[in-house]
Amino acid sequence: MGRLRSETERSEISHDQLRAMQLAKLRAGLPDVLATNAFWRARLHDVRGWDDFERLPLTTKSELVADQAAAPPFGTNLTYPVDRYVRLHQTSGSSGGHPLRWLDTAGSWDWCARVWAEHVYRAAGVTGADRVFCAFSFGPFLGFWSAFSGAERLGSLCISGGAMTSEQRVHTILDLGATVLLSTPTYALRLAEGARDVGVDLARSAVRVTIHAGEPGASIPSTRDAIEAAWSAVSFDHTGMTELGPTGHSCSARDGVHLIESEYIFEVTSEGELVATNLGRWGMPLIRYRTGDRVVASREPCSCGSPFLKLVGGIRGRVDCYLRRRSVGTVQRPNETLWLYLIDHVLRPNLQAEPPYNVLSDFTPVSYLGDNSFFIVVHPSLPVTTLSELIAYAKASPTPLNYATGNTYAFASMATFAASTGMKLEAVRYKSEPDAMTDLLSGGRAEFGFGPGDRFVIDERGFREQLLGD
Repeated sequence: MGRLRSETERSEISHDQLRAMQLAKLRAGLPDVLATNAFWRARLHDVRGWDDFERLPLTTKSELVADQAAAPPFGTNLTYPVDRYVRLHQTSGSSGGHPLRWLDTAGSWDWCARVWAEHVYRAAGVTGADRVFCAFSFGPFLGFWSAFSGAERLGSLCISGGAMTSEQRVHTILDLGATVLLSTPTYALRLAEGARDVGVDLARSAVRVTIHAGEPGASIPSTRDAIEAAWSAVSFDHTGMTELGPTGHSCSARDGVHLIESEYIFEVTSEGELVATNLGRWGMPLIRYRTGDRVVASREPCSCGSPFLKLVGGIRGRVDCYLRRRSVGTVQRPNETLWLYLIDHVLRPNLQAEPPYNVLSDFTPVSYLGDNSFFIVVHPSLPVTTLSELIAYAKASPTPLNYATGNTYAFASMATFAASTGMKLEAVRYKSEPDAMTDLLSGGRAEFGFGPGDRFVIDERGFREQLLGD
């Protein structure tokens, strides 16, 4: 594989110059926001320097959801009259139950497209000569809508994969000579498997670059290697959020994701949570927004030459899916605190070589609050009907069985269970339980699933999941 070039490879900008650029963009955009945006006017003050910026409050998704609920349908985070906005997108609602609606003016949408063209695509070596295929449903969430517009801006031939079956997408990629694929990591593998089922080897297609978002797979070496082997192409990771826009991309070093600091201000809290401020989407801006993404950031020089902050290994997960000590009150005796903890508090010692605490000796139980039931289900193609049969089958299998999970607690629990039984398993992780169950039902990458019981459904086509019991 030849050396890949990143967008900022020849950049000689210093960190101080980058910070000055960020502050100048922030100060240029804030006056309109402070003058007309009711949501931010109540929260912000003028920013003359970084000390002023760091005194601004952090913003959470729950605050934005509450604002839209109180002032439907778009809330009060509007810098301009509604008739000035030209695009509407919304989040999936998977993290809070209520989707966020997000509006863009023509100017802010052009900014999103420019970030894709000048940063994400350039880092992957995509040019106007490429044919870009978006294997995306083109539903209401931002997804690859901005990628499509960015490819148009670049001058590439843009091919929509909306409203197609996987087999139709495979044939469209081949028939139209697509050279760039955009999809989630798992769907790229699913397309390759589906192609093999109909006698097509996508490694022989014209696709030379794949760009992935929506899941962390493209930053996980084993997943990235599987995609590259299936497509005979070079795979890149991309990060972004509907409410923020495109935020980062991987590079030729292939060990993380660079955050696009020329278009955002990024911070990392002491708990490892990524906080972002966008600097070009002023119609509905976000300032010091807690993304909920758990990251490890590095300022070490990158071999690709980028001056931008790197997330080592990409996005590591969600902060609300990992142990967080939450003080909920102090007991009468001094130096003792009452902690509320979840299942991962108990599981962590089984997954970490040197955990920072002992569950049995360092904590005293006070009260039982409740529990939740998890179930193991299998696709009918797996020749087992009980848990004992599944364990025996997995132990005897020459290769690990794939199981689907969209829940970090379930992932940690299954890892502990596999270690205690000697089962050979490989996790296929999804953003949510519905995504995991959909792939299981369709006979995708997973052979069985593990998760909360209320997520299991019966597919009306007759493919039903089996609850395992002994």
